[in-house]
Amino acid sequence: MTTPVQIQMLTPQKQHRWLVEDIPHRIRGMLTGLPMRDPWQIPALRVGLQNNADKIALRCCGNSVHEGRLTAMRWLIMFVGIQEGRGVAIEARIRIPTDMRIDAISGGVVFSPKRPEALILARVWKGCSQATSHPTQDTDHPDVREKPLAEALHIVVEHLEKTVYAANGRSLLTDTLSMA
Repeated sequence: MTTPVQIQMLTPQKQHRWLVEDIPHRIRGMLTGLPMRDPWQIPALRVGLQNNADKIALRCCGNSVHEGRLTAMRWLIMFVGIQEGRGVAIEARIRIPTDMRIDAISGGVVFSPKRPEALILARVWKGCSQATSHPTQDTDHPDVREKPLAEALHIVVEHLEKTVYAANGRSLLTDTLSMA
């Protein structure tokens, strides 16, 4: 059994990069067309469908968006400190010194596995992990369609806003929906 790795607080410069680049990047990867509550609702991309090739191209884009959502959602759930273990929510383990979690940023608080919403996050984490890690069959993995992804993203966004963004005087919404 491996010894748990201790999370080290990031430098202020690295914390800033996580707050304005890394976290918003994953959230933006989730938003297009996902049924989110305002002000997080971003409409689906609309393009003119002139012929069958356009329709196929749009379908390919939609499949890419969905696969990206699964990866981004898994990343965000692990970042706030949750994963699934034998059907329950558990604290995400830090295995190697390069692993990152919310508590390496000022104001960062690991999402408690005891909160009722933690089980929602754990199930979505498991579904995203199973859907993207390797080909499987008959696993009956948790639902990772738009509605459960939006519910999990809302929980994560709310936690991020109340912890690292509030503690650092930043707005997750502004950092995520800016063109910078």
